[in-house]
Amino acid sequence: MRRRLRVSRGRFRRYVRRAVQALPSHFQAAAHNIIIVVEPLPQAEDYDRSGMPEAQPAGPLFGVYRGVPLSQRPAGYGMATPDVIAVFRRPLLAVCRTRKALREEIRLTILHEVGHYFGLEESAVEHL
Repeated sequence: MRRRLRVSRGRFRRYVRRAVQALPSHFQAAAHNIIIVVEPLPQAEDYDRSGMPEAQPAGPLFGVYRGVPLSQRPAGYGMATPDVIAVFRRPLLAVCRTRKALREEIRLTILHEVGHYFGLEESAVEHL
């Protein structure tokens, strides 16, 4: 039986913070009113937001974007609560075998969800 990778919550949050800091500068400059959080597991409604059919997820959900994509915001959009990118700790730890693999998967997850923030469809964010 495969052992699950063990990483403290604090270290996991540091990996997330470093991945955010490593985003391309043009992404960082264009992102406004968005927060990135770490949660243990996705909620049922997160599968609907991710674009995956709830009955048949393509695999574990590592993150989700919760908000109104920039490309869909009406003129004068403002004074809104921050959009959220949630990174799911337990599915990532269950899949990744090494800390290096975990750091890379966190980076890819955040990049993927930032793509959704900018309004990219699922097929487009797969190429980021």
